[in-house]
Amino acid sequence: MLSGLDYGNVFYYSRGWIGKELSQGRLPLWDPATLCGFPLMAALQTAVFYPPTWLTILLPPAEFWTASVWMHISLAGIFTLAWLKRGLGVGTMPALAGAVAYMLSGPLVLRVYAGHLNHLCAYAWLPAILWMLECYLHKPSWGTGLRLGLAASMLFLTGVPQYFLIGLLALLARLGQHLFGRDSALRARLASGLGSCAWTLFGLLLCAPQILPAMELSGHAQRLSVNDYEFATSYSLPPENLLGFLVPTLHGDVVNAPYWGRWFLWEANGYIGIPALGLALAGLLGRRSDRLIWVLVAFLGILLALGRDSPVFWLFYHTFPGASLFRGPGRYLVLFVLGMAPLAAYGIEELLRQGEGIRRPFLVTAVAMAVLCLVSTVAYFVVNREREGRWVLEGFIHRSMDRNRATHQGLEGRGNDDSRIHPKIRSTMIKGLLQTVLWSGMSSILLFVRFRRGMAAVPVSWGLILITGIDLVSFGGRYFRPRPKEGMEWPPAMAEWFRKQPGYPFRLGTLGMSYISDCGRCQIGGLRHVGGYEPMLLQRYADLVNTFAGAPLENVVVCSLPAGPSPILRAMGMRFMLFPPGEPVPPNLRTGGWIGGRPIVEFPDALPLAHMASRAVVEEDRGRRLRMMMDPSVDLSRTVILEVAPNPPIPSPPLSRSQVRVREMSPGRYDIHVENDGGGYLVLAEAWYPGWRAEVDGKETEILRANHLFQAIPLGPGSHEVRFRYRSLFLVPGFLVSGTAALGVAFLWGFRRFRSPRAGLSGS
Repeated sequence: MLSGLDYGNVFYYSRGWIGKELSQGRLPLWDPATLCGFPLMAALQTAVFYPPTWLTILLPPAEFWTASVWMHISLAGIFTLAWLKRGLGVGTMPALAGAVAYMLSGPLVLRVYAGHLNHLCAYAWLPAILWMLECYLHKPSWGTGLRLGLAASMLFLTGVPQYFLIGLLALLARLGQHLFGRDSALRARLASGLGSCAWTLFGLLLCAPQILPAMELSGHAQRLSVNDYEFATSYSLPPENLLGFLVPTLHGDVVNAPYWGRWFLWEANGYIGIPALGLALAGLLGRRSDRLIWVLVAFLGILLALGRDSPVFWLFYHTFPGASLFRGPGRYLVLFVLGMAPLAAYGIEELLRQGEGIRRPFLVTAVAMAVLCLVSTVAYFVVNREREGRWVLEGFIHRSMDRNRATHQGLEGRGNDDSRIHPKIRSTMIKGLLQTVLWSGMSSILLFVRFRRGMAAVPVSWGLILITGIDLVSFGGRYFRPRPKEGMEWPPAMAEWFRKQPGYPFRLGTLGMSYISDCGRCQIGGLRHVGGYEPMLLQRYADLVNTFAGAPLENVVVCSLPAGPSPILRAMGMRFMLFPPGEPVPPNLRTGGWIGGRPIVEFPDALPLAHMASRAVVEEDRGRRLRMMMDPSVDLSRTVILEVAPNPPIPSPPLSRSQVRVREMSPGRYDIHVENDGGGYLVLAEAWYPGWRAEVDGKETEILRANHLFQAIPLGPGSHEVRFRYRSLFLVPGFLVSGTAALGVAFLWGFRRFRSPRAGLSGS
């Protein structure tokens, strides 16, 4: 399989689990395997309704990832080619230049290395929306409008709504140019502009089965409660990384040399190739009337990507609807790439143009490429010298790094004040400068040669397209690396060993954040883990994680793994914890086995997932409730902490014997048999969430919020059959909304055909 950091740690397992659920004819509504239970389908990044995700039914997760990468890179190129050729009306050769610059750009290929499947899918559909928009504006009809709506829905369903916002910005920029154009009457321009907005809204309505559950989840997630300006501007493009547009390995390349800049390289790289930059400059200086709108889109992408270093982003954050919901301004670099693709195509178009007035754009571009070649050559010789190069590098690194947010992976030693430079950084920087010299020099020579008498434009154009591809492949090829599939999943015998242990079902834990993939191994192996990864983490779960970690409750939690034993982990039902190799096991704990050299430590006092508590304590205050959860004197095996008193109240009986047995369990379902001498509360250590229903002996009963995160129901003495079921409250309404939107469009189309069968299919 292709290597991908987050895919190998997280998405490999979620896609594998989704595929299993879909193959059994079930929507993956609830994930019981991670995070003490989570409404999986409501989380956008699972992309359950995105059609290519359904390939997980046929393909194992490793093959699914590799196929998805190649499919979406190909779609990105095909859609960009179609947008430029059929939408903007450039020739095949110019369109090919823009498509190569987009599909092999740094922001796209680096998402492959990062393993960001959803981002990669969204990159493919952004040019598709612009293509469909051009088709509709040129010929408004029901067919072109429907295709625009479907492209918009596909972009949203990829699972990263921030890219839908980015696509909306590009769409609005193009619509603004259309409304102020002169290609048709104002009334027609207004009608087609409003029609395109209506069809985009229709595409969004088709996504209602995903949008409505996600909106419900957002009301219970930690993300919105901490989404202030400081949080939203994390992963901004550092200004010093603008130099990476010319030398992409200036700050390291992650693979051959550690990245030493701020944030992550895949959030701060906008490289589209040196020849493509030259072609874009030529396109800017050319004759195309719409070139300025794409310059605006590209420039806007950079200004928004700068985030906290740009007043434009501050204004955008506080005024544009939805802008404050997302972090990662560096992702707006895709606007830069989208703007540069047509400009590069226009550059080739100018190169192929015959007649007077064509020399100036390419003379300026050739001179600019020559200057870049000269400056890069000087920088290459300076950095390549031992004493001067070390002095320059030390000054450059220590002046450009923000010490509060830099990774410091590029510095040797443990202290941030150690100025010794990692030797691979210098080597990679020198190679990057040499490549910049090579590609800028070749571009300059080709452009100068173009104007020699008798030199044909076509060979020069093919030469520029070729070196653009070679440049981008030489940069991006390093990020397509193989990864063995062995070890991605636990052997079936390992999962079976856990199931045969006394007290099953229970949860596992893992010590050490580097073993986040253990959560996924549990997920795909049918076991349960207390940790997990999810950007839209439930607020109550995040409260428990921050409490047992000793962190402020406002601390943002995305990845969760235990830092050590805790009473809260006992309440979560963590029976075993996997320790890193060589980690000493506390003397009061027993090692129950080994896996891959890692000890499996047993916690025999962990509470079962379902147990009876004879006493209830009502505590409405969140802080005091969490402190009680950590208090060793509070015996959570006999006491349940409620937020509100049950109605009617249940008296606390004396200690009584009870037997609780989980007869059957599956995602979103528990069948439990209880034998109880006295009254009490059945506590289920599964996250409380709207949509859970409980029945006792066939009669529905109220579910109480218990132990801050979990569920409890009151039970009287005797034998009882208890059923817990989860059903998404907004899934059916979502299907009704999308179905109504589809039927409404079909009805209007049929009505229009019936009223005026010869009038055509106007979409306005």
